[in-house]
Order: sequence, then structure tokens, then C-alpha cells
Amino acid sequence: MMDFNISLSGLRTALDRQSVTANNLANVTTPAFKAQRVAQVNVSSGGSRVASVSANLSQGPLELSDGGFHLAVRGNGWFALESSDGPRYTRAGIFHVDNDGHLAESNGYRLSPDIQLPADASGMEIMPGGEVFAVLSGGDRVQIGQIRLARFLNEQGLSQEGGNLVASGPASGDPRYGSPGVDPFGDIAFGYLEGSNVDLASEIVDQIVNRVAAMANIGALKTEKEMSQEIIDLVA
Repeated sequence: MMDFNISLSGLRTALDRQSVTANNLANVTTPAFKAQRVAQVNVSSGGSRVASVSANLSQGPLELSDGGFHLAVRGNGWFALESSDGPRYTRAGIFHVDNDGHLAESNGYRLSPDIQLPADASGMEIMPGGEVFAVLSGGDRVQIGQIRLARFLNEQGLSQEGGNLVASGPASGDPRYGSPGVDPFGDIAFGYLEGSNVDLASEIVDQIVNRVAAMANIGALKTEKEMSQEIIDLVA
């Protein structure tokens, strides 16, 4: 029975790892997606289990975007947003100007602090330091806001909420705000998006390894079942 439990735990671990890898592959083109990694440990009674799933928070590649108000953080920091459920944070700067002239991200949450274009603005410019300028119809430029970024003591403790959003909590610590380009915050790249940091080749290799591990444990379970049945037949 112990051998059966060891093989069963190995199968569960392989399937859990495969699920994480599949999710990474599904998000290889998702802006600012952070690949997840599985840590597994051996258990004292034999076999293995998943100890934790953590995010690889390294910088994704910066990609030139055709979106008029797209932004990327080049370095450390998160864009701060105001949602109906409280502050949220994102690395995916897929911003647009909503119907009321406010700068908002793809889920409709407005940037915090709020930035609103004047009604007569014909465009917008955003500097690496986060200064936001409206280009007026007459060609004049006027500063209308300042983007701030957030950092956390433990970014692995941020709660993943889907839609490229995270929330802070006791595990992450409270946000610490600062201006882009002022150490330790990165600066802003206007007209760019941060790409996914998923390593496609590595994920494909992991898929193959996980599949082989799963099939090996399935084979062991079948063998153990057949041996148990033979023992039962002999006793009977």
C-alpha cells in the first residue's frame, strides 16, 4: 500500500506541475504576465508534493505598441489603480481615455492618482519620470498630472486576481509609493507594453518532463494493482 501511495503522490505532483506549465503557455502573449514556478518537496513517508507556487517577477521584454496611451514600467514598480473593491495594481499598462476623459486600464479602473484630459486636448505625452502633459488644440502643452508607482516589501505575497490585477494584503505588506525614475522605482516607457516573461522553450521542456513523470507513475500504479490482485487470488 505504501508503494501505491508513493506513486499516487508522484502522479498528483506531476499533474499539478503540468497545470501550472499549461497556464504559463496559455499566457505567453499576455502583456506583463509573470510565469509561475512550482516548488516540490519529498515527504517523509515517501513520494512528493507541491510545496508552493510562486511567480517569476523578472522584467518582461518591452514591446513597441500601437496603442495611443500604452505604458510600461522599465524596472521596479506597479501602476496603482482605483477599483470598486479598493486599490489594485498592475504591470500591464494597457491604458485608454474613458468617456469622461480619465486615464483608465483595460478593466475600466482609473489610474491612481486620477488623471483627466481637458475637453480641448488633442493628445497626451507622458515622460519617463511620470509627468503627464496634455497637448491642447492650439499646440500648447500643459502638465495635468503625475504618475506614481507602488512597491511592496514582499511582492510574492500579492494576491492574484486575474485580468492582470493584483491586490495587497498582510502577506505583501502595504504599498510604498514613489515617482518613476527615482530609486528604487523604474521609469515609464510611453508607447510600449511589457511582454510576458514566459520562456517558451523552457515551458515546452517542462511539459514533456511532466508528461513522462505522470506516465511513469501511472505505469507503476497499474503494476501495483496487478500485483495486489495476484496476491488476492493466491490467498483466495
